[in-house]
Amino acid sequence: MSDHHHHHGHCHCHSHDPENKLSWKTYIFRIVFSLLIIAIVLAYGMSYQVSEYENVVVTRFDRPMEPVTTEAGLHFKLPWPIDQVRVVDMRKRIYETPLVSNQTKDDKTVMLKTYMMWRVCDALKFIRAFGGDVEAAEKNLESSVVGLKNPVLGDYPMSALISVNGTEVKIPEIEKRICDSVNEVLKEKDSGIEVLQIGIKRISLPETNMKDIVAKMRTNRGLEASKIAQKGRRDVEAITKQAEVDAQQIIAQGINEATKITQQADAEAMTITASVHQLDPEFYEFWKAMSTIQKTIGPRTTLILKHDSSVFSPIFQMPKWSKPSEATQANIQAAEQILNQSEEKISGAAPAQPSAPAPAQPSAPAPAQLFTPVPAQIPAP
Repeated sequence: MSDHHHHHGHCHCHSHDPENKLSWKTYIFRIVFSLLIIAIVLAYGMSYQVSEYENVVVTRFDRPMEPVTTEAGLHFKLPWPIDQVRVVDMRKRIYETPLVSNQTKDDKTVMLKTYMMWRVCDALKFIRAFGGDVEAAEKNLESSVVGLKNPVLGDYPMSALISVNGTEVKIPEIEKRICDSVNEVLKEKDSGIEVLQIGIKRISLPETNMKDIVAKMRTNRGLEASKIAQKGRRDVEAITKQAEVDAQQIIAQGINEATKITQQADAEAMTITASVHQLDPEFYEFWKAMSTIQKTIGPRTTLILKHDSSVFSPIFQMPKWSKPSEATQANIQAAEQILNQSEEKISGAAPAQPSAPAPAQPSAPAPAQLFTPVPAQIPAP
C-alpha cells in the first residue's frame, strides 16, 4: 500500500510541471498583447490627422482650446474623454437664398433670388458661434442677406435692376453693397465666417410691375425709333437740297456754255454773212430769197400768188446778172466756198439738232443746185 501511494505521488508531481510552465507563457503573452492594444488605443486617441483644406480645434472638456491647428499632418492631444477634435472645412461654399419680395426706391415690388459664396475664416470663432454646424451658419447668412437687401434696394429705382438703357443698370453696385453690409454684421457678431461674393441670380416681377416695365420699354423704343426717323428725314432733306443745288449749278453751267457757243456761232455767221454780202450784194439777195422760199415751201405745197409778189419775185424775174462776168462768177464761187466751209466749221463747233431735210422745189432749185463751187480766191474788198 505504501509503495502504491508513493508511486502515485511521484507520478502526480511529474505530470503537473509542464502545465505550470505553459500557463506562465500564456499569461505573459496575454499581458504583452493587452499592453500593445492599450498602447495602440492610447496612440489613436492621442493623435489626429489634419488635411490641407481643414483646420482643427481641440476641445478640452467641451471647451475650445487655442491655438487652432492649421498645419496639415499628424498631431497629438490628450486622450478621450479629456480632449476631443472638431474638424472645420475651410473651403469655399455656395448657398442660394429663396425668392424674396423687395421694394425699390420708386415703390416697385421686385422678387430677387440671390446666391452667396462664403467660407470659414476663423475656425475657433466659428466653433464658438455655431458649434461647427454649417447649416446653422447658412441659415444665419440667409437671414442677414434677406434683412439687408431691402435697405440697399430702397436707395435704387427699378431701372437700376431692369432697363433698356445699360447705363442705368446698377446690379454690380447693388451686389457689392449687400455683400459689404453682410460682412460688417458678421464681423460684429464674431461669427468666424465671411462672404466673398453675393450675386443676384434671378429677378422676377409681379404682373402689375411687368405691365409698367413693358410699357416703359415700349415708350423708350418708340422714342429711339422717332429719333432715328427724324435723323433719316433730316438726312434726306439735306441730300435733296444738295442735289438740287448741284443740279442748278450744272444747268447754269450748261446754259452758260451753250450761250457762249451760240454767241460765238452767231458772231461767226454774221462775219461770214457780211463777207458774202460784200462780195456780191445782188447775188446775196437772190440767194437769201431762194433759201427762204426753200424753207417755206414743202414738197406738197400749193401756192396761188400774184406774179408781182416781192417775196417770190426771184421765181418770176430773172436776175440782172443772168449773164455774169468772169469777176462775178469768181465772186459767186468764192461765196459758195465760204458758205460751205462756214457750215462745216459751225457744225463741228456747235452741232445743231437734226431735222428732216426739206426737198427742193422743182420750180425753185436750191443754190447748191444752181451753182457748182469751184476753188477760187476771194478778192480783197
